Amino acid sequence: FERLQSGMPYVLCFGRMVEDKGIFDILSALETRLRGMRDVGLVYAGVGRDLHRLEEQIAHTGLTDQVATLGNVARDQLPTLIRSARLTVVATQTNVGEGRCLAAMESLALGIPVVAPDFGPFPYLIEDGGNGLLYRPDSIDDLGTKIDALMDDDALYQKILQGVAAMNSILLTPNMTFSQALHDAFKNEPT
Repeated sequence: FERLQSGMPYVLCFGRMVEDKGIFDILSALETRLRGMRDVGLVYAGVGRDLHRLEEQIAHTGLTDQVATLGNVARDQLPTLIRSARLTVVATQTNVGEGRCLAAMESLALGIPVVAPDFGPFPYLIEDGGNGLLYRPDSIDDLGTKIDALMDDDALYQKILQGVAAMNSILLTPNMTFSQALHDAFKNEPT
């Protein structure tokens, strides 16, 4: 991470470092941009069976000065890493039955836009053009297009930041507390 220039905007991918989570898709989607624009970075945070293979692929591309793999990041340091990113990418492939989208929820709760595939739970959390962008699942080209849009179109980015702030409020301020939900669930029960 220290290899990246101080203040360099970066795209963040965090979670399990496995092929099915689209880690190689993100690198492929950004490779041309990273070669052409030396002022942007890509950061991976997490561990998994494909981390070593990802590091080899990064070395093969020659982009080690712009792409960092952090490995396991302490839970208390993750919010700082997320808040410092320009955007988060969750690139889960359709062959994975994604049950929840924790990385996307954490990013939105911390005020960071998300690019995610348009399948599974993601469209229920990400409003395309509202608080993030959805791309055609398994499409590296569309993934790259959506990332580029959030990197290059400042008006779109600012609009999406407003949507992220609204979603942040929903995620962090539930309509009712757990104890209220329990009370409501049992108040009409026969005794």
